[in-house]
Amino acid sequence: TTSKLYLLSRKEIMGVDNNDDAASSTRQLEYWVNKTDEDRKKYESGNTNASAWWLRTCIGGSNFAAIYDRGKPNDASGFYNKGISPAFRIG
Repeated sequence: TTSKLYLLSRKEIMGVDNNDDAASSTRQLEYWVNKTDEDRKKYESGNTNASAWWLRTCIGGSNFAAIYDRGKPNDASGFYNKGISPAFRIG
């Protein structure tokens, strides 16, 4: 078998994405349904402050979707240093 590690899209997390041309070919993942901003926060190992993390959704030009340190979705220039939170399928 082949395992795949990938970045999540805004639609897979938030359930909607008006900026993604391929949004109709994916859906919100069950894990993310009814999650709050607090649930979307990510922490670096040993750090008590949440960090922003990239999604794979391109907004246009050099801008990509991200989840900011407060757990809210937004977009930012790809020039910024943010973390990633890869996903993979089990089963």
